[in-house]
Amino acid sequence: MTETRAPYVIDHETGEMVVPSDEAFEILDIYDRPDTQRPDWIATLSLGERNEQSGLPTVARDGRFRLHDPQGKAQKLRAILERTDFRELTIAFSSDLLEDIIHQRYVRYSQTAVEAFGDQHAITVMRKGEDRRRYLAGQPGYDQWKRNCKVQARMFFVLSEWQGAATESYFPDEFGHYCFRTSSANSLRSIVGKIREIQALTRGRIAGIPLLMRVEQRDVAGPDGARHTIPVCTLALKPPETIRLT
Repeated sequence: MTETRAPYVIDHETGEMVVPSDEAFEILDIYDRPDTQRPDWIATLSLGERNEQSGLPTVARDGRFRLHDPQGKAQKLRAILERTDFRELTIAFSSDLLEDIIHQRYVRYSQTAVEAFGDQHAITVMRKGEDRRRYLAGQPGYDQWKRNCKVQARMFFVLSEWQGAATESYFPDEFGHYCFRTSSANSLRSIVGKIREIQALTRGRIAGIPLLMRVEQRDVAGPDGARHTIPVCTLALKPPETIRLT
């Protein structure tokens, strides 16, 4: 038996407070876009910047993160990054689920606007001078537009640090998440691979564990088979002392 006291429920068998499920709540949208929940974020990190001539995103190859903070809300994050020359940052995630940590979408940019965006379910096309069009997966046009897009991923995180063998998340600018944005398949594979590697040893846990996010220069093969050196965002678990898992 439970007793409701919004915004939580009291379980009389355990005496614990349980947050009720809100799965029935759905955000309405006139364009039938999927109700994808994602947090607002304070500022964005990336490994690229906008080319002043073309107006399109380009990769910054100096091995440093770029901080995009047009509203000036992340001044303390900037100061923390300056201590490492914008090369690394200790972070943590607020969920154990990859779908909460990393949000992906297909996207295509023109010099001035987004031309198309979508996911595995549908792609919406918004070309200048044309009506908005939406292609569902499996319909004619969906696969063509998917090939014309790039995969863009956003990884949401908070700041964290080790206190001896204990961990602590902190919010120097304001309460909320920061975002790392990338369209690099190499960065995305590296991040997801490290998360899964850690979860295999922690019985699925990743939330709240301090991880060192850093930039590494890696030699990879391009689509043409030629070797290229590119910056890759990686994660590392580096506690200040040995941690034993049982």
